[in-house]
Amino acid sequence: MSRSTPATRKRHDAGMARALAFIETHLDQRLDAARVAREAAMSTHHFHRIFSAHLGLSVGAYVAARRLQRACALLRSGREP
Repeated sequence: MSRSTPATRKRHDAGMARALAFIETHLDQRLDAARVAREAAMSTHHFHRIFSAHLGLSVGAYVAARRLQRACALLRSGREP
């Protein structure tokens, strides 16, 4: 991404923001990279590259980590989902 133009970086940032918001609101559903990539308005291949470059994790690893964080928070609070 170091050679991308400011407009491209802005588009990638906006796509990532949409993708992360989508993941957060759909953690309790089946999520795959293709579905999240559509929300980011990117091809699946391109989305994988951009997502990994932004977060240092694959989509699947990020989703699993967020689900674990959410489960831990629920256990600490004593609430059920």
